[in-house]
Parts: sequence; C-alpha cells; structure tokens
Amino acid sequence: MVEVIDSDVCISCGICAEVCPCVAIKEGALSYVINSDICIDCGICESYCPVEAISAPGRHPSSENKGDNFSPSLRPSNSKDKFKRGI
Repeated sequence: MVEVIDSDVCISCGICAEVCPCVAIKEGALSYVINSDICIDCGICESYCPVEAISAPGRHPSSENKGDNFSPSLRPSNSKDKFKRGI
C-alpha cells in the first residue's frame, strides 16, 4: 500500500515532496498529497517527515524497512535531485 499524508498533522513544510524520488508528492489545498499512481511505496518521505504525518496503511509504524524499497533506477530521468546522495 502506498503512503498517505494525514492532513490534520501535516504542517505543509514540503520536505516530503523534496525527498520523493518519484516526484509523487504535490502541495494540495490543506496539505501535501501523494499521487498513488506514481508512488512506489519506498518510505523515504515517511522517514523524513518531521511531524510523522505520513504513514503506509498496513505497515507497522516502527518498521525498520522504511526507504528500503527505493532504487535509484526508479527515479524519473526528468526529476531534479535536490539532495545529492548523502542521505
């Protein structure tokens, strides 16, 4: 299941959108929103959210596998790498 953002908790800081390797997160009316058609459920956004507003339904909250589903080859070639791999 893909990540979801709790609009009641999200502070609209935009960090999730900046770190998303698939450019699947955009600013919405109340909070940031994840496009489930693009999201690869890598968990990177969840691990960077400063207020823990992002979760994946069905994933245990303390999962140590957050971010393990990401492969650099899955990043769209037209996306900007704002964070040079020091993550």
